[in-house]
Amino acid sequence: MNETYLFSMKQWAAALAQFCSAASMRCMMRALYVVMMLAIGVALAVAPAYAEAPAEPVSAMTGATLDKVNINTASAQTLEEKLVGIGEARAGDIVRYRETYGSFVSADELAEVKGIGQSTVDRNRDVITLE
Repeated sequence: MNETYLFSMKQWAAALAQFCSAASMRCMMRALYVVMMLAIGVALAVAPAYAEAPAEPVSAMTGATLDKVNINTASAQTLEEKLVGIGEARAGDIVRYRETYGSFVSADELAEVKGIGQSTVDRNRDVITLE
C-alpha cells in the first residue's frame, strides 16, 4: 500500500484544520468532508486484504490423524468433544435434528442445523463419517 495513505483520521483532521485555521466554517466543513471521503476510500482499498481466509480442515490445522465421528450415531457429548466449533448446545441441536429428520445423508446437511454454518462443516469434513 502507498505510504501516502498511512495517516490516521486525527492526523488528516489536524492538517486540514491548520490549513483552514484562518478560513471560514465552510472551509472546515469541506475539509471534514474530504477527510471522511479519504477514510472511506482507504478503508475500501484495504478491506480485501483483511478478508477472512477460507476455513482450513481440522487435519490441516493439527497435522495429526484424527478420530472419525459418525454424525448419525454419536452422542451429543461425543459431537461436542470431536467437532471443532461445536459446543454443548449445537451438539444437542445436531442430535435433535437427527431424531426429527432421520440420518444425515451427507456432511453438508449439517449446515441445515440452526447455528451451524458451511465453514464449520468444512473445518470438520475430515473427521465426519456417515457410517
